[in-house]
Amino acid sequence: MIIPSRAYEEFKRLMMKFMRFRLLPYIVIVAGVGISVGLFLFVERQLTDQVESRLDRRSEQIAIGLQQSIDAKIQVLQAFDAFYSVELSINRTEFNKFSIVTLTYHPDIQALEWLPQVTAARREQVEAAARADGLVDYAILEYDADGSLVPAGDRDRYFPVYFIEPLAGNEAALGFDLASEPTRAEALTRAESSGRPAATTPIRLVQEQGDQLGVLLFQPIYNEQTDFIGVILVVLRLGDFVQSALQEVDTSGFNIFFYDADTTDYMRYDQQSIIHLSPAEQLRPADTLIVEQRLQLAGREWTMQFNVSDAYIASQTSGESWVFLGSGLLITVLVLIYWWQQGRAQQALQRYADELKTVNGELEAYNYTIAHDLKSPLSVVVGYVELTLTESGLPPVASEYLGRVQAVSLNMVRMIDQLLYLTQVREETAPRDTVYVSQVLDAVALRFDNDRAAIQFPTDLPPAWGHAPWLEEVFANLISNALKYRHPDRAPHIQIRAAVNGTRVRYEVIDNGVGINPQDRQRIFDKFTRLHNPLARNAGFGLGLSIVQRIIARLEGELGVESVDGEGATFWLELPRPPYIESA
Repeated sequence: MIIPSRAYEEFKRLMMKFMRFRLLPYIVIVAGVGISVGLFLFVERQLTDQVESRLDRRSEQIAIGLQQSIDAKIQVLQAFDAFYSVELSINRTEFNKFSIVTLTYHPDIQALEWLPQVTAARREQVEAAARADGLVDYAILEYDADGSLVPAGDRDRYFPVYFIEPLAGNEAALGFDLASEPTRAEALTRAESSGRPAATTPIRLVQEQGDQLGVLLFQPIYNEQTDFIGVILVVLRLGDFVQSALQEVDTSGFNIFFYDADTTDYMRYDQQSIIHLSPAEQLRPADTLIVEQRLQLAGREWTMQFNVSDAYIASQTSGESWVFLGSGLLITVLVLIYWWQQGRAQQALQRYADELKTVNGELEAYNYTIAHDLKSPLSVVVGYVELTLTESGLPPVASEYLGRVQAVSLNMVRMIDQLLYLTQVREETAPRDTVYVSQVLDAVALRFDNDRAAIQFPTDLPPAWGHAPWLEEVFANLISNALKYRHPDRAPHIQIRAAVNGTRVRYEVIDNGVGINPQDRQRIFDKFTRLHNPLARNAGFGLGLSIVQRIIARLEGELGVESVDGEGATFWLELPRPPYIESA
């Protein structure tokens, strides 16, 4: 049967209308459920991948943090190696002093020890020397069959603990011969033969009172004839060491295991200590994600295994994915509203972007006005005034008035420069580095050629951690301020000195000027504050100390002033020391 064209078109129109008003809700429901379920599965997979990726990154961060802490302990050994290469005849006092400095920066070290190589012929001499040093009961010891410390038997050589720091809590280790115990002897021999640091497998320390395991790091020491004379030993309680290394790292969700590749040692970290596991305890549940990282420990390789249960991963994803599922069921109802709102939101965002663009343009125009439209004409005024003043035949009154115009114009130019510098300091991100302040002051002094003799500072001022151009501006403003407020009855004298206080350096700029009234000391750092002291020569614009305050704040420092009215002032500032300072 052939359907006429008009009838076919009408039939199609009716079917479309029927589908639109009858079938469309069902289509939307089916599509909505399908989209929701598909979105749920997709989001679940994406969230799972994200959680696993975050866990993998966190495991890498944990391993990096622990490896850096291990490397720091190797550097301690190397520092002692250098110490002994300079002074081979180290006494107990010198060792303790050097150790105390080291332990200040490494509180997670259980002990630092010196183990000389003692031949059988020198045994009594070494024991007597230790007792003469104040260790009344000192003797070379070893473990007996019952695990008690007893005088060591006869051997060709011994490696007893001779110096130890700190002594408190480590007394039991004094005199213990590390060559008498196989695990310690193996690492000691490896250090001697390789000439490099060597670590033991996890062991129980002689001085251990709890349940923690420990690791010993040996550094061989040689004399000038390259003869082996003993070892420096770093003692680590593994729980304390790992906990200190990971205290700033998020380890939640992980079961962390350590495995020494050269032995059967298998350990678990439980946030407080390292627990040695039996073979039965080494079994792990099947539903775990295992991420492995490698650690290098003075000739040994440790594997870190990070176990995460499927339940933990699910706890990080299920909530969000179910929210997506519930929300997805409403997508089909809200899709048109969403499109409509999206259109309105885009229009609003465009209007907001246009407004921001207009505001930014106005700010740029304002900055341009400050930098160019004000400064440039003033510079022209100054130039024309200078040219006019060079003309002959000007009446004295005209010359006086033009001089005043020139002075006021120059002052305005300098004020604009200082305002722009204030803005620059607020917005600029300056790199931090070690700043040698004496060199900065050399550059600053060049700005005060006429008063250079009044400025005194040592050539070995301690360095600061900051930004050299900013500090140059700080000292230039403080010196300029001291010269402006010089006393009319005495020649200016400005002294700059510094002192180190822990992690900070305090610098002082001391002058013999007119001083500061007590009521003015709280406001002198405010912008446009000028002290009306009748003895002062030039009051300035009141911006210099504001610049100094802003710079010191940006450098995480402190600023203050002390003064006796009429007898001068002392401006002081404290800045961080550079993070790495060579020992004196």
